[in-house]
Amino acid sequence: MVLKESTRNQGNQGQLNLPSHWRYQDMIKDNLKIFSQNVRKNKVLTNIILETQKNSADIIFIQELPRSLI
Repeated sequence: MVLKESTRNQGNQGQLNLPSHWRYQDMIKDNLKIFSQNVRKNKVLTNIILETQKNSADIIFIQELPRSLI
């Protein structure tokens, strides 16, 4: 679902039109875990990172991916 910023007919710029059953507090993650690694085009290292970090990190950044199918 795409959230659009509403600035028409409400007077509050920056207020989001959220469905009534959503609460803003439910959208905030307290302990966001980010993993970032430069793999230097190494396919084995890329596979290891994806397998080991898939359950522990919320966001995974991988730099210099190998040019092959993972």
